[in-house]
Amino acid sequence: MASSPPETYTIDVEGIGRFQVFRRTPRLSFAVMAEMSELTYGVEPLPSWLSAPAEVVSTLKVLVCQPDTGWPVGMGDPQGIDPLDPDHEPRLKMAMRVVAEVKKAEARFRLQAQANVEVAGGQAQEEH
Repeated sequence: MASSPPETYTIDVEGIGRFQVFRRTPRLSFAVMAEMSELTYGVEPLPSWLSAPAEVVSTLKVLVCQPDTGWPVGMGDPQGIDPLDPDHEPRLKMAMRVVAEVKKAEARFRLQAQANVEVAGGQAQEEH
């Protein structure tokens, strides 16, 4: 059974740009985890200094389907990140801000879904 493509949404990250993002599904959550495992060669537990950047790169690679036109090439590609590059730290901080906005949007979706469930539950009780 072929699955339909995931929904997308847009986030605006102040000072960085606009990104089209896949709405996270269980399948995409597994894809992020698999990407992170591949990126880190399955090393567990990851040292903290490596865990956050690995999560950021994996999340960007899997969930961002259309980056802003000014987005640095390679930020969703582990091969494009060079810790010896003087621009590495600022670029990583930008990437972390994008992922933080993705997580904020996901939190809003969860709250909205919870509110919809509560409204539907209240309507069902009124019918009885």
